[in-house]
Amino acid sequence: MADLMSNKFTSFQALSQKYKNFLVPALKIKVKGQDVISNLNIAIENMSVVHSLETAGSCNFNIVNAYDIKKRQFDSNIIDKFRLGVVIQVELGYSSALEVVFKGYISEVNYNFSEVPMLEVTAMDVRKLMMEAMERRKKFYVKTYSAAFSELMQDYKKICTHLVIDKTTTQLGTDGISQNASDFEFIKEELAPIAGREFFVVAGKAFFRIPKKLTVPITALTWGSSLISFNKSSNYLNAEVIVLGFDEDKQKRFEGTAIAVTKAPQIPVTVKKQPIILPDPDATDQKKAEQRAKSEAEKLIQQAESANGICIGLPELVPGRFVRLEKMGNDISKKYYITKVTHRLGTEGFETEFETGGWD
Repeated sequence: MADLMSNKFTSFQALSQKYKNFLVPALKIKVKGQDVISNLNIAIENMSVVHSLETAGSCNFNIVNAYDIKKRQFDSNIIDKFRLGVVIQVELGYSSALEVVFKGYISEVNYNFSEVPMLEVTAMDVRKLMMEAMERRKKFYVKTYSAAFSELMQDYKKICTHLVIDKTTTQLGTDGISQNASDFEFIKEELAPIAGREFFVVAGKAFFRIPKKLTVPITALTWGSSLISFNKSSNYLNAEVIVLGFDEDKQKRFEGTAIAVTKAPQIPVTVKKQPIILPDPDATDQKKAEQRAKSEAEKLIQQAESANGICIGLPELVPGRFVRLEKMGNDISKKYYITKVTHRLGTEGFETEFETGGWD
């Protein structure tokens, strides 16, 4: 299987050869390394997998042959494989070529009696657990932000088996760093912005890395062949983010700034850029203030430059990487940074929907 988070380009022609012209969609759901679909002859409908840079990933599907009409009960072997808390791995692709697109735990099982009795299963990735670790007070006596991230994630190593960390160098001193929020909020809203990192999870791997680190696009898509539909939107943005920091021991103020301007052609409406002022008690030196300002500016640009599309089902599409569009005019034919991906496998086949924030 390929590493979906490698800085490598694969042509659409090569993907077509790999997946045998995308003719026969394939799915595996593994529990403890075993494919339960083939082992238990399970029939799956309405499979969807959602990945996002911003929130927890999810997987939803229906098991439509779990109920024995004659015995008037659900198959105990199937029920046992899909109990709450069971860790599953989902692979999608075509024919015999599949890629891991999700790893998480079963968070909800619904017994649905309608025309056809079925099990409705929902699984979530590790970020859901981190959100449910409600506000807690904790002190990390470590030297760097990346060390704090690594220490916190040890609580989740059963479900999140790999950490990919771009180490930080800023020294925290003897006081370390304090947590006064859920694990997810602490990393997403405090640790990552001030460290100049982005935090997300793909297929069981947690990333704490330099934003937009992998600049090589996954592949190139073209409307009318590989790309089914596409929409792009630009909003006016001409701002300057100003982060105000303060060192209480030295009684010294810091000010970090970053420009947030959309790349789309625009005419400035005001003489000066609109100031966005953000006080930050954690910005205790100039570098921290600048890192936070840069992170907030990137968020504003992603929100102002959005796009979404639907293409033929491609397991290779993941958040945290770029996809290139070709032969669609100068305004559209660019690299787009993927922020969310939804894979859908159903009666109409296998399709992938993606959302982007920003482009080059």
